[in-house]
Order: sequence, then structure tokens, then C-alpha cells
Amino acid sequence: LAATTGKSAVSAEDLHGVGAGWGFTADAAADAREEKDEEELDRHGLEALLAMVRKSELRLSARQQRLLEQIEKRTDKLAHIAQESSRITAKEADGLSAGQEAALKRNEERAGQLTEQVES
Repeated sequence: LAATTGKSAVSAEDLHGVGAGWGFTADAAADAREEKDEEELDRHGLEALLAMVRKSELRLSARQQRLLEQIEKRTDKLAHIAQESSRITAKEADGLSAGQEAALKRNEERAGQLTEQVES
């Protein structure tokens, strides 16, 4: 190689060009695109993403359709729980009964479970 380059010492740049020569630049560009796509999706809320899927008229597999329906049901349940909790807390000025306090606690626990399921 020294005879072809005309140099007495061969450097790594002579062998591989500028930087690593085994695909790091291509991988870095692909990783940057993936990170950009993930950041864009993170900016949207779950409801906005679900609306985009519904509007796009994509062909979903049976499993994807079932998953979408489950997420929609759970988000509806979350909305109903939030509505029920707000109705109970509106009565809080008069004082809550033991049953109402138990219902609020139950609603908070269930909302936490549903939120965790939807996010996973």
C-alpha cells in the first residue's frame, strides 16, 4: 500500500478515508431520522394520534383494529371516571359521606390503572 500511495507511512485515513469506513455515517443518519420521527410523535397527544389513525384510513390488521378499539374503550372509561369524580368533588363543600370518599378513592385507583394500560 505504501508503494501505491507514495508515502512511507500509511495512516488510517489512507486506508478508510475520512472517518470510520464501515457504515457508521449511514447508521447515524438513520438514527437521527428515527429520533426526529419519535420526537414528532411525542409532541402529539394520544387523542391526536388516534384521530390521525382514524382519518388516515389505513388498513389495519385484525389485531391492530382490536388494539385500537381497546385503547378507545379505556380512554372513554377514563373520561367517565373523571366526570364522576368531578361530580363527587363538586359536593365536597357540603362534606362527603364515607361512600363518596370511597368512590373517589376507587376512581383514582382505577384511573391510574387505565392510564398505565393506555400508555403501555
